[in-house]
Amino acid sequence: MDCYDGETLKERIAKGPLPVKDATDIAIQVAEGLSEAHRAGMVHRDVKPANIMLTRSGVAKILDFGLAKLAGITKMTKAGTTVGTVSYMSPEQARGEDVDRRSDIWSLGVVLYEMITGRLPFKGEHEPAVVYSIMNEEPEPVTALRTGVPMELERIIGKCMAKSPDERYQHTGDLIVDLKTLAKESTMGLRGPSGRPLERKGRRGIRLWMPLAFAVAAVIAVSAYFALSGKRGTKSPTPPATAPQTARLAWRDSVAVLPFKDFSPQKDQEYFCDGMMEDIITKLSSIRDLKVISRTSAMRYRDTDKSAGEIGKELRVGAILEGSIQKEKDVVRINVQLISTADDAHLWAEKYDRKLASVFELQDEISLAIVEALKMELTSREKQGISTSPIDNVAAYECYLKAYENVWRFNESALDSADQYLQDGIAIVGDNALLYSALALVYWQYVNIGVRQEDYIARAEEFAVKALALDPDFPPAHEVLATIYKDFLGNPQKAILHYKKALAGNPNESNALQKLAYTYIVTVGKPSSALLFMERAKQVDPLDLWKYLAQGMMYFYDGQYRSALEQSRRFYEADTESPLSQFFFAWMLVCNNERGEAVPIIDESARATPDNVCTKFALLLKYGVLKDRDKAFAEMTSEFQKTCKRDPEWSYYVSLMLSSLDAKAEALDWLENAINRGFINYPVLERTQLLDNLRGEERFKRLLERVKHEWEHFEV
Repeated sequence: MDCYDGETLKERIAKGPLPVKDATDIAIQVAEGLSEAHRAGMVHRDVKPANIMLTRSGVAKILDFGLAKLAGITKMTKAGTTVGTVSYMSPEQARGEDVDRRSDIWSLGVVLYEMITGRLPFKGEHEPAVVYSIMNEEPEPVTALRTGVPMELERIIGKCMAKSPDERYQHTGDLIVDLKTLAKESTMGLRGPSGRPLERKGRRGIRLWMPLAFAVAAVIAVSAYFALSGKRGTKSPTPPATAPQTARLAWRDSVAVLPFKDFSPQKDQEYFCDGMMEDIITKLSSIRDLKVISRTSAMRYRDTDKSAGEIGKELRVGAILEGSIQKEKDVVRINVQLISTADDAHLWAEKYDRKLASVFELQDEISLAIVEALKMELTSREKQGISTSPIDNVAAYECYLKAYENVWRFNESALDSADQYLQDGIAIVGDNALLYSALALVYWQYVNIGVRQEDYIARAEEFAVKALALDPDFPPAHEVLATIYKDFLGNPQKAILHYKKALAGNPNESNALQKLAYTYIVTVGKPSSALLFMERAKQVDPLDLWKYLAQGMMYFYDGQYRSALEQSRRFYEADTESPLSQFFFAWMLVCNNERGEAVPIIDESARATPDNVCTKFALLLKYGVLKDRDKAFAEMTSEFQKTCKRDPEWSYYVSLMLSSLDAKAEALDWLENAINRGFINYPVLERTQLLDNLRGEERFKRLLERVKHEWEHFEV
């Protein structure tokens, strides 16, 4: 054995977390060493700090290949047993399965996590508890445990420790490239929001045209995100004191409710089937420790022929609920079965023949039966959430379901129909929190598509307040009111409070989770407050494509253009014909000086959907790249300006555009409007190059001081 003068990495970590630069450098060296071993067909199987020696000259040496195995060599351990150190084992290694190089990559991810945080990601009082944690739980994000950690490093660690080997880095070479890129960016001069360096090299071209592109691009990207993501359902926000529990990811169990099949004679009850599915999801979502897959992800399996096991693997749940509905006149027949995704075994099944009037009690019965089959213990509040129905009249309920179906057609006539359905429902049952919340959503959508904006903003707020007057804790009312404050009334503080109140009653509502996280990240510049909410949203809505847009914007605000491009590419590849995905991808390509690939995408969008609003903003991006000032300014119509002035983020983006064109007075007017409406993202304002034209202005300095004070004292 070689003798090295130095200390083990375990001894070094015992002194405290390592500087990010040192941890990254060590990880690169270890990855390079493992890469050599993997090329020789060898898997280490016991990568841990105690087996990494740090010499006095700064070289990391991998020790103890005693448990390593060569590819093709039969395992010498008994079937079902494990080798290695439990805390650093991959899930497949902990199960005693054969492993490959991706297991070493997992272990290196655990080591990197420990170097950054000073703690292990998976813990327990005994080995079986640790193994359970490795297989079933997600660790706390490193950025939530330590400030100043680049979000790109968090992404790298997360990819190393993906539960499925197929979702990890497939080769150490790919990991080395990402680590070296991160290390390079961290040594350049531009500061990020937490004080860390960001790359300045090669950005001169961006400074000349990017403010215009950024301004108009973000307007549509952010507005489309909030407008369209609402289609996933309008359910829920939580109080400040409950925020940590809301974001907790220690699930006790997990379930996905799949779309109910319509077996009715006329095949005309799809809206009723979807309503039953939605209501059961909502009731189960009130259970904080039960992971309930959102409607958006579950809807992907409407006509699937996949097995329960396949669905369970994709959604990472332990059980799925399948059901069918046969509705004829005033009688409804419902068949439901709860299936274990581990072995396709039936955990519970039942057939119900009921009068339609008892459908609400039936929803409660099914939800409680699922809870009993999963052996979940409920708090009194959770029991109340399952047993309480927001409406008790079938005719009014059907009015609500038909209205909800029309809200997401994005045209005025459909909204008129939705409005009428809800008014009919109120005529039947009188004042009702569910119907008033839905009316608030309808009028929010009117404003969203540009109909009578001033009047309908007030009406949307009025209906949400009416709903809360009837039920102060009603999650859908809190969520829609939060969105109104966020999108139209420029009050992010109230928006955050109402999102949190909604999440108190429905902690698994992905739409509220994402919007709350986005408000923290973009408007108020508190990304560390957003991470756990965003992570929970990813888990309950794993197939939601909008997460790529949200994550991409998060990276963009952090100055990490390369990571933002990766997310935008995923969003684009999911739907290459979407004007929004085309625009977002083109925008991020431009940010990365890849305009040659961006312009053809914009031109294709212009040919296919010339009148689409996303296409129009993509053309503005193109004009910015080409520095065509006249065409760019021609797009700033009075209606465009009127709309942007209502929203703090949009106002901020316009100020960037005007700053780039050296229209300083106008840019400062827009910036002040943004700040007056709640845009207090001090880290971004303080560091962005896009406002450099204004930094010598006394008015800008006063605005920046004001924002700094408000940002430092923002505590929601």
